[in-house]
Amino acid sequence: MPRAEATIARLTADVDAAGHALARLRRVEDLARDAGDPLQVLQAVPAGWERRRAATRLLASGALDDVDAPALLGLFDRRGDRERLAGALLGAGRLDPDDLDALLPAATARRLAQRAGRERAAWRD
Repeated sequence: MPRAEATIARLTADVDAAGHALARLRRVEDLARDAGDPLQVLQAVPAGWERRRAATRLLASGALDDVDAPALLGLFDRRGDRERLAGALLGAGRLDPDDLDALLPAATARRLAQRAGRERAAWRD
């Protein structure tokens, strides 16, 4: 088993051992703070809402500040998960609206960019 896969398998076992969903999310936060690669920690979280929620919490905590946004979005198979996370990245200032076209379908990118523009304008007022 390659080293990255072994690390993710170990992290997955660690996250799973935490028990219920909230405990797993807290464990992910701890692991992301201590681990060298928060993307590997996120790969240890089940895909879907739980991984999206973990990513949102890590984004809010600053644990994803040095992570490449396209690589982060690449961890999500479902379009809805990518869209929600892209919106959170925009809101946190970690993604430029001009970069959305390369990451999401054109209509979705326009909608998220418009929403981000409105939110920025509201902050300035």
